[in-house]
Amino acid sequence: MAMTGTLVVFACTTTLGAQAPASPAPTQQTVPPTAPAGPQTPAPAAAAPAGTLLTSPCGNALGMPAALPAPGSAPFLWILEVCFPKQGGSSTVENETYMYYVKLRGSQPSQGIFIPFDDAAEQTMRADFKALWATNFLEDMSIELTEHTFPNGTVGIVASYQMEERERVKIVNYEGSKQIDRSKIDEKLRERGIEVRLDSFLDEGVIRRVKTVLRQMMAEKGFTTAEVDHKVTPVAGGPKLVNITFNVSEGPKIKIKDVDFVGNSAISDSSLTSHLKENKPRSMLTFWKGGGTYKETEFEADAERVVQYYQNHGYVRARVGQPELKVIENTKDGKTRWVELRIPVTEGPRYKMGTVDFSGNTIVKSEFLQPLFKVTPVAFAWEWLAIAMLALAPVTVIEVAKLLRAAIKRAQAPADQ
Repeated sequence: MAMTGTLVVFACTTTLGAQAPASPAPTQQTVPPTAPAGPQTPAPAAAAPAGTLLTSPCGNALGMPAALPAPGSAPFLWILEVCFPKQGGSSTVENETYMYYVKLRGSQPSQGIFIPFDDAAEQTMRADFKALWATNFLEDMSIELTEHTFPNGTVGIVASYQMEERERVKIVNYEGSKQIDRSKIDEKLRERGIEVRLDSFLDEGVIRRVKTVLRQMMAEKGFTTAEVDHKVTPVAGGPKLVNITFNVSEGPKIKIKDVDFVGNSAISDSSLTSHLKENKPRSMLTFWKGGGTYKETEFEADAERVVQYYQNHGYVRARVGQPELKVIENTKDGKTRWVELRIPVTEGPRYKMGTVDFSGNTIVKSEFLQPLFKVTPVAFAWEWLAIAMLALAPVTVIEVAKLLRAAIKRAQAPADQ
């Protein structure tokens, strides 16, 4: 929901011809009050003195002030008002809170205090606008200025701060699917640092994040085509109160009937499939374990397992791409969609190790270490990188020898197993 703010510098209503502002005056000046012409109390519109403003932009009835500046004085800030016309005149945030951010103050005619409406007052008004907008309480805001010329020629300014607050959340509902319950949703949102608190301001960014989490949770259940939308409903009995309803449309559950690796030649599909943990095709074994369901959010971990298997057999540059779902069939009730999971792989060249050299050994000479290892050209195993890192760690020669033997044994094993 877009938020907009408008600063109207002048929306003038001049009844007797506004005089040009005089040179800047002090921020607050005290002028000996002069009795205004005409009656001191508001009169019916037909009998009101010319130029009397009876109703402000915020709907407040304004009578003649108790006193006026001397004729020829600079325009003064007569009235400062704050209102919420688009929400019935009432606010969800206490008025004192808003006034804390408002630094501009109106005149006090009964005390002979008249605030000049000069450049300093206008700058304060602009600062008020920025401060109020920065609270994030508001969806829209405008400041309207209305001039009123009194019978003695002085000009009074009415500054109307018109605001519309953001909507507040009263109730949050989740509908449309029984696959995920409310407690699980709340738990997942807490894990992600997402909070939709009751009585908090409606935040479209938070709503988008909640919808993303709901889609991910449905994907974990196999509903990768699930759709999530939301509806905001106004609540009667209070200004700017709303209910949020998230509706989850499940769509068919995605089941894996077969897995096809594309691009592999050195290692078979069956060997690679055996290293998938979450995205296996359905079989008797996976059936009893609840397997066979496509879990999009878990594919990255499965792909890493396949890459590690390749690397442990010398294919250190092996890569696994994003899967493609090839639809095989949908069940008649539309609740299940069987797919073939096509996984692209890039094997790259296979690296082999020919000899083992030692460096940095100052206690035991290389000729005494060499007989411990009967090395023949074997595939480069991922463990060799770990062994290289051991040169930076305080370990014993025996520990290094154990790791080397394990690496050689694994590297000598046939690749396709």
